[in-house]
Amino acid sequence: MEDKEFSGKVALVTGAATGIGRASAIKFAAKGAKVICSDVNEISGNKTVSKIIENGGLAHFIRADVSNGSEVKALMEQIIKSHNQLDFAFNNAGIGLFDKPIDQCTEEDYDKVMNINLKAIFILTRDLMPLLLKDASQENPSRVINVGSIDGLRVSTTDNFAYGASLSLIHI
Repeated sequence: MEDKEFSGKVALVTGAATGIGRASAIKFAAKGAKVICSDVNEISGNKTVSKIIENGGLAHFIRADVSNGSEVKALMEQIIKSHNQLDFAFNNAGIGLFDKPIDQCTEEDYDKVMNINLKAIFILTRDLMPLLLKDASQENPSRVINVGSIDGLRVSTTDNFAYGASLSLIHI
């Protein structure tokens, strides 16, 4: 039986449709948190929610492009309406251009990666901070977790350049 140390807590997980985001959302729920799964992929995001519910957890899905300020504001409004609380912001949404060498990467490609992998962390943290701090105290601290990658420590010059460059800034 899993320790329910996050009972009564609310966790937002971005990029919750697959991979690390899905696994993290499931783990937050297993620890007792109510989980808000967010992603642009509604079908896979709702599959994450279904897995959490099947395991006895509490979760729901809110679609949001976290690189878009107005969508993040709408996400925050929905969190306030449904929970009026946020204890964890797990900023995991991210993309890469794994199939494009740098000489085929356009400025639009680069901007898209930077907006999702880097700018979104700023927007989310800025806009969610009032809600994160609302009930926070030394006994009940809120947390912001920004997910990075080893690729941020070893930027490639030939492929996946934008991905590595965006993540190297997270490690500063």
